[in-house]
Amino acid sequence: MSQKTAIITGGAGYIGSTIAKRFAAQGMQVILFDCCRQQLDKVSSETGGCGMIVDVTDYAAVADAVENVRTQYGSIDILVNVAGGRARSE
Repeated sequence: MSQKTAIITGGAGYIGSTIAKRFAAQGMQVILFDCCRQQLDKVSSETGGCGMIVDVTDYAAVADAVENVRTQYGSIDILVNVAGGRARSE
């Protein structure tokens, strides 16, 4: 699995960060998408990965972020979608 690039949405949360740490331990390049800067910085530091503030409910923001990853890292080999949303009460 080394030399692979993975994007993990919700990468700063418990599940996403656990996956990120496992992938990083296997030598993968880990790219974390999340909207929580403080946690994102912490997990990025722990994994040696790249953290990007991305609102996964914004299609254009996700498309731009993915294109940035492709430009910087080449191929994207693995995509893990962990990001969740909050239900709105009306």
